[in-house]
Amino acid sequence: MSYKYSKGAQVIGDLKAASDTQRDTLIDFEEDYIGFQASGSVVMVVSGSNVGIGTTSPGCELHVKGDDARVRIDGDSNSHPGLEISENGTRKWIIFNDYGNDNLTFKTNSNTRMSIQQAGNVGIGTTSPIAELDVSGKIAITSESSTPSQPSDGQGYLYTKSDGKLYWRSYDVTETDLTSGGSGGGSSSNRSVYMGYVSLQTTARVVSYDLGANLGGTANNNFKGMIIVPFGGTLDTVILSTKGATVNDTNFGDIVVTAYKNQDNFSSGTAVTVNGDNFSQKASGTPNIYSGVFDFSLSVSQGDLIQIKANRGTGGSTDTLVTVVFTES
Repeated sequence: MSYKYSKGAQVIGDLKAASDTQRDTLIDFEEDYIGFQASGSVVMVVSGSNVGIGTTSPGCELHVKGDDARVRIDGDSNSHPGLEISENGTRKWIIFNDYGNDNLTFKTNSNTRMSIQQAGNVGIGTTSPIAELDVSGKIAITSESSTPSQPSDGQGYLYTKSDGKLYWRSYDVTETDLTSGGSGGGSSSNRSVYMGYVSLQTTARVVSYDLGANLGGTANNNFKGMIIVPFGGTLDTVILSTKGATVNDTNFGDIVVTAYKNQDNFSSGTAVTVNGDNFSQKASGTPNIYSGVFDFSLSVSQGDLIQIKANRGTGGSTDTLVTVVFTES
């Protein structure tokens, strides 16, 4: 059964209708269903105990559907428009706009837990955050992580590893143990740095630690391409620094550095890849140096043999300095 407005005003029982020239406005009553239609389209339905706006098949108590569907809560001046979430009549959460500072405020009952300023700063435990994230209280990192890859310029990671230490890694800074040294009670780690050379080509070549030697890709038995690890710890990073070339994806593609530990004729290695676009220019003009950081965190023991190869994805040959960093555990 439906009530449909016809041309001309009329009253049908408790329903009062104004003039509807197009005769396309109606209320449709069906079994456990009421549909409200305007301009020939259903705009709202009551289906059982569910209400649908923009849908004739609401899937919950209130279901709003449409292109960029939104629900507007428009409070009066100096009010707190928002949402309240309750369980069995007990209020649990309040999310509202605080007209005093225009913060989007999250409360558990009456206690403010988080505030988001119009400028985008987020405060946890504070309503006046002074940075993008301002925490008044403790911060916990409960999941261990391996060393992340080098992030983009201007980005960084704060993380913990299985050794329980806190680390920082950014575009310009290799993995740094924040718990070592200083007055924090940690102990400083020893580091050992080796300088080498490689002619960076599409065919992987062995890094030579005699800067006057250019080793090929099969120089597995040449002392000039060997490092004997001085202590137990990690092969932290390898830095490639090219000379006289613009390093980017077009000119170099992916650059791969592979570390071989105690291997017979380079049978198995650990490879790290960095795209040319992730190299950064350190000196322009002459000598025009670009550097890229390759994070390994490869566990090593005192006396281990380490050999390293490097290659590029595309292009010719480029003189490249190689910096190898070991950290004692």
